This record gives sequence, structure tokens and C-alpha cells, in this order.
Amino acid sequence: MFEQFIRWIKTEIEPPPPWGAYHWAMLALTAAGMIALFALSPRLRERPRLVRVLTNCFGGLLLALEIFKQLFYSVHVGESGVYWEYPWHIFPWQFCSTPAYACLALFFLPKGRLRGYVCCFLGTYGAFGGATVLLHPHAVLIEYWFVNIHTMIWHMSLVLVGVLQWAGGTIPKTLRAFWGGTAVFALFALVALVLDFSLPQLAEEGFNMFFISPYAPCTILFLQELWQSAPYPVFLAVYLVGFAAIAAAIFAAVHGGCALAGLVRKKIRRIKEK
Repeated sequence: MFEQFIRWIKTEIEPPPPWGAYHWAMLALTAAGMIALFALSPRLRERPRLVRVLTNCFGGLLLALEIFKQLFYSVHVGESGVYWEYPWHIFPWQFCSTPAYACLALFFLPKGRLRGYVCCFLGTYGAFGGATVLLHPHAVLIEYWFVNIHTMIWHMSLVLVGVLQWAGGTIPKTLRAFWGGTAVFALFALVALVLDFSLPQLAEEGFNMFFISPYAPCTILFLQELWQSAPYPVFLAVYLVGFAAIAAAIFAAVHGGCALAGLVRKKIRRIKEK
């Protein structure tokens, strides 16, 4: 029965095309979730414990999804039965893997500055990673139905848990908070860099954490040509600064949008009072 389950979950299908019906449905679900969270923002801000619980639930969901993914790619069925063979390219320390660890860290972090930094990371870097794959899923929609469902739920969750932090008011409105979130990103990137430099022998098997290994080509859109043509330190600097710049833009845009929305609401109240 276990072999049958493995064969079933590895059933191959025609890969769903980007911007096809399946992709649009996942985008619609993500948009609906974002709208719902922002609509519930006043209630969420009044109930910080609920925001914590929801964030922990997202962390648990991501952890479960990652475990299933690791098993999916590692457990195989051959002529002699079930066997284990680990493909190192799925090692769970990619950029889009780190929000799962951030959510789990929040389970143990008390209210304070460090917690705000991690929430800022989720609302900027994490949400950016999820949105990027949702909008450009060309490399993740493949012939396995399980992987297609997994990857869309995963990246949808990254966006929604990031929006949850904004809607729940867990991200401070200070530059210190942004730099704290950037420090969390830098710590994750440093671990990826150490792994890439420590295990060059696995590069041929696709081991390329954060896609910043000097031994395996970067496959990220807009950066793959830079990896091939520029010196490695230049590529790495552009990668890190570029991600930080996008996160900064998200941080400024959301805080600016929230401030503008607050002014509009106040003006509407004044008009009604008159």
C-alpha cells in the first residue's frame, strides 16, 4: 500500500502553463486573502494574540509542507521496492524557505524589538519572495501535481503571512525596524553563503542555497546573466543590495499607503461630523 501511495503522489501530469486557469485561480485566492486581511486590519490590531496564533499556524503549515516536499523528492520506488535517495538541490535553505523558520522563531520570541524585526522580514523580504514566484512561476510548475499544489500554497502563504504582519500592526514604523528586518535577511543569507562555500562538491547536484553559490550558476531572472559575466563579488553585492532595495520599497510603500489611508479616513469622519 505504501508503494502504491508513493506511485500515486508521483503521478505525472501535463504541467499547467503560467497564466493558465490554475495559475489565475491561485492568484485570485491570494488576492482574496490579501483583501480579507486588510479589511480585518482594525480587528486584528485590537487582538495581537490572534495575529500571533495565525502567524504560528502559517509556520506550522509551512513546516508540514516542507517535510512532505523533502519526503516526496527523497523516497522512490524501484524494482527492489522503496528506497531513499536525497537530491541535494532541495535542501531547505533557499530564500523562500526562510520565512518558515522566521514564523517558527516568532513562536518563541517575546514581544519586543527583535520580534518586530522578524515580523518586518516577513512583511518585506518574505512577501517579496512569495510574490515573485507567484507572478513568475515558469520554473516551478512542473509535471508533478503534488509539487504544483505545494509550490502555490507555499508562496501564497508567504504573501499572506507577510500581509498579516502589516494588517496586524506588528511591523514598527521606524527605519530601525526595516534595518532589523534586513539584518534577519542578512543572517539567513550568511548561512546560505557558508553552506555554499562549505559544500562545493554538491554544486554539481544542484546545491545552490539562495542561488548565490560561486560554484553553481544562478537561475534567478535578471541575475543569471550577471552571474555569468561579472566577478562573483559584484554579483553577490548586486544580489544583496537589490533584494534590500526592493524590501525598502515595500516597507515605504505600505507604510505610506497606510498613512494616506488614515488621513482619508479622518477627513471622511470630519465631513460626516459637519
